[in-house]
Amino acid sequence: MTAGMENDNGQSTNIADPEPARWYLAIVLFLLSFEMGFVWNLFNAISGISGRLLGIGAQSIEYDAMIGCAVSVVLSPFVAHWISKGHFRAMMILSALCLCLGSWIILLGVNRDQCGVIFLGLALNGLAGPMALFGGAFLSDAWFPVHQRTQATSILCLSNYIGAGFAFFVGAVIVPETDGINNVIYLVLTCAFTASIILGSILIFFPSSPASPASYSQLVRIREMKVSSKLSFRESYGKVLSNGSFCRACVCFGLGSGIYAGWGGALNENLSQYGMGQTISGWIGSAGLLGGFIGGSAAATIVDHGQMRLQKVTTVLFAISFLGFSAFIVGCESRWPPALLIIISAIVGGGVNGTVPILFELALETSFPAPSTAAGTLLTMMNGIAAIVYFLIPLNIFGTRWMNWVPCVACLISFVLLAFRPIRCRRSECDRHQGEILLLTDGDDLP
Repeated sequence: MTAGMENDNGQSTNIADPEPARWYLAIVLFLLSFEMGFVWNLFNAISGISGRLLGIGAQSIEYDAMIGCAVSVVLSPFVAHWISKGHFRAMMILSALCLCLGSWIILLGVNRDQCGVIFLGLALNGLAGPMALFGGAFLSDAWFPVHQRTQATSILCLSNYIGAGFAFFVGAVIVPETDGINNVIYLVLTCAFTASIILGSILIFFPSSPASPASYSQLVRIREMKVSSKLSFRESYGKVLSNGSFCRACVCFGLGSGIYAGWGGALNENLSQYGMGQTISGWIGSAGLLGGFIGGSAAATIVDHGQMRLQKVTTVLFAISFLGFSAFIVGCESRWPPALLIIISAIVGGGVNGTVPILFELALETSFPAPSTAAGTLLTMMNGIAAIVYFLIPLNIFGTRWMNWVPCVACLISFVLLAFRPIRCRRSECDRHQGEILLLTDGDDLP
């Protein structure tokens, strides 16, 4: 079935039933984001064996993670620009190509015991970062109906974090510190073959957009993008940044997800001060990131079923994260059993990473009808900048005691920013009113 509305020329434009192909596209993007996160975090997760056999020190791993974040920050506006011009397929192909080449180059570096070659491969992997981080929000907005949109965003935006979490699991179970180099080679070879399959799948079939919009809000956004295409780069992003509610969501995204990414990227170095090795750190990191998938999925289900507003869900998740981090700090200082710290880490991850898809949706809601690529770019940049700032704090001056306190305080600040003034969900209002553009400002009363 289809529903219609008239465009500016009085012609009928159909809102079509969701296309079945959306599930194939979601699976392919999920795998690309998952592998990008897995490879990005792999040598941090196996730092014990990589330091012993490949000579990759903790400082080198931290710098590489920081470079990956910087690459995402720099590339995000360009990737978003080309997506907004209708080149989503081309950006997917380029991202998968970088992922594929990076994996094979890493394999070459591991085989030849050359750290420089490994870092080159990791840098290429980082080029897939923008698509892995905000491609899911664009895909769900364009292809999924209203009642599936938040859940689709949750699964796709968290896939990168699930990949990073699975790398911790691999470091704790599959490639422990005492293993030889052969297991690392087999692991990277598997990554290279998987990346090749992902690239092939995109080349075979991956359209840039559906034949018909999946929702009224998407149709309105398409019409708005035709107007926005006449704006300059500065005007386009300035229009989004002039929205105070969006800026609040963006800052909270950086304070939550960005700093948590930095915390996870330096987890082994952080927890080593408490006498924890690669295996325990791996279990703690894995529990946090995989707990985020559960938290994000549960929060998305609550929102999609209309049981709680996006802003309220995010506020609750940040409160849980703050309390969880507080308990984690006490546990580390008091030398609580590792099993208890793993459980607390899962709760913290469920809170912090659970906010990722919800804040993406909240940002797209409040910035509507601005292009989703502009909102996604700014969120990704804020995420990367926050992680870079975390990595840049000099350990030789400040030590490592601050590493757990920074994300704890960041969650508290985010909670305060979201707890009071309401954020308007314009996109949902548009869908409820079947395509009408509502012109109320942030200061107007909510319906």
